[in-house]
Amino acid sequence: MGPLTVKCPAGRCVDRTVTRPLIGIFQTQSCKSLFQDASKSSRKSSLLQNGSLYPTRLMSVYERSASAIASTVAAVLLVLLITQEAVHGDDTPKATFALKPPVDLERIGISATHDLNLGESPSMFIKALWKQFTGRLPEEDLVREYSSQIRSGTFRRRIDLGVSLAERAGVAPRWHYSDPWQTQKVLEPHAGKKLARDIGAVFMFFFTSPEGPNGGPGWANNHVPGMTVPAAIYRSEPSFKNLSKDGLYHPENAGFWYREFRDSRHAGLDFLLLNVYGPDLQPSTISALQSGLARLREDDGENVVKLGLFDDTWTWGQPWFGDFWKQKPDCLKVKDTSKTLYEAKWKPFFEALPREHWHLINGRPMIYFYNSNTLQNKQNFDRVLPAMKELFRNDFGVTPWVAVDAAFNYRPSMKNVSDSHFHWYTFDHPEHYASETRGGITLSHSMVRWDGVSRGNGRKERAATADDLIAKDDRILKQVLNETRQSDILVLATWNDLGEGTGINRSYDYYWDGEWKQPNHFMSLVRRSQAGELLQYP
Repeated sequence: MGPLTVKCPAGRCVDRTVTRPLIGIFQTQSCKSLFQDASKSSRKSSLLQNGSLYPTRLMSVYERSASAIASTVAAVLLVLLITQEAVHGDDTPKATFALKPPVDLERIGISATHDLNLGESPSMFIKALWKQFTGRLPEEDLVREYSSQIRSGTFRRRIDLGVSLAERAGVAPRWHYSDPWQTQKVLEPHAGKKLARDIGAVFMFFFTSPEGPNGGPGWANNHVPGMTVPAAIYRSEPSFKNLSKDGLYHPENAGFWYREFRDSRHAGLDFLLLNVYGPDLQPSTISALQSGLARLREDDGENVVKLGLFDDTWTWGQPWFGDFWKQKPDCLKVKDTSKTLYEAKWKPFFEALPREHWHLINGRPMIYFYNSNTLQNKQNFDRVLPAMKELFRNDFGVTPWVAVDAAFNYRPSMKNVSDSHFHWYTFDHPEHYASETRGGITLSHSMVRWDGVSRGNGRKERAATADDLIAKDDRILKQVLNETRQSDILVLATWNDLGEGTGINRSYDYYWDGEWKQPNHFMSLVRRSQAGELLQYP
């Protein structure tokens, strides 16, 4: 398959040619050394038993049989012991979600809305959807035809099959996405970290649920509770008074912050980088954030995720947020621009965030500075950044640790004034991640999933084409977790960007290989990796 061009509809990723990840090309590295070590131990046992201690020519048939059995048992026990240590390095209780009972096809009829999440197996899914369209079960030939297209990869997502099936039935669908799980479980914070590596993720809070532009079901292909109606798992404490957003996946709901932050600790994340546009730092949002953090401190003490800043420069020059944000700061005007950038986001963000929640690198708060091609003369940002860091030091008494988008590396001096850099979009990297070591710290960054089809289609569902980049399963995440074990820091992009489909957070309709995946599937992989396990893939 040849290269394809992908454009981020939010302006986050510049146009570029990328190579689509191919299925089945990853090399399985996990557990090879374990089995090699076990094989060596088995060979060593055989040598001992066939050497001077047990001369073969003097052994009876019985003795040889017993010795062989003992050798085999010892080798098997060794493999089991080592494997158990790798697989169960995380000895904290596992959360298991239970599916609802299988759909009763007899109870399904023609519907005004069409639930894309009924039926787990391909055949049951096809039957349930066809009956919603037509009121009758499909012919077996149709079921076999569409099931084969799922197995062959023609349909890479349930919505792709759904769109085709609706056209076949002559129906204009109105999609609905029910939760196939019996309940959304409370996930406890992780306390089994064994690797030195710190893992964080970029955290979005631009949600407008239950309405658009960043809410409702149509703009995302994976769904979370609270996107369309309030969900119990995102309820706030009674003391928080903003009842209009209670239970919704919305930043003015304290329950949103509480649950997402707690889930991130369940995943074993050490920190989150809050994606700040600027206009989103509203009093109602900050109040909800602070309430969520206070509740976490009461419930979990010090086992609370730390927070840093992701400065997203996309907002500059946009017409929708008032006169202040219509400007495009000019990096040639070092004093004015450094003051504008600093006072717009850095200062209010860290003033609002209690210091005990700051994520520190060698005692310095962490900031990611992202390029959206909105700053004028950005090649001069190497002059602006030191001034911003100095303003921060004057106000807070500490100099921030700043990783800049690699797009700012116009001059060698940029590496003298920044602390590291990152490549936001890593699907065009053969390893699917990018790393840099500077000042004794290795920072790795990776985007492990992608599905921005609906968001790029006016926030309406459509079938994916061969030119659409779709990366929905766990293979890239497993690879990156295994190969960055020696990094000091790994940043995942993202925790919860539902529109671009890059998230690893709680979602009730992760689906591939013909089955639903647990809502905390990706979280479990991260926590297992941090507990020392080498993950098997593909």
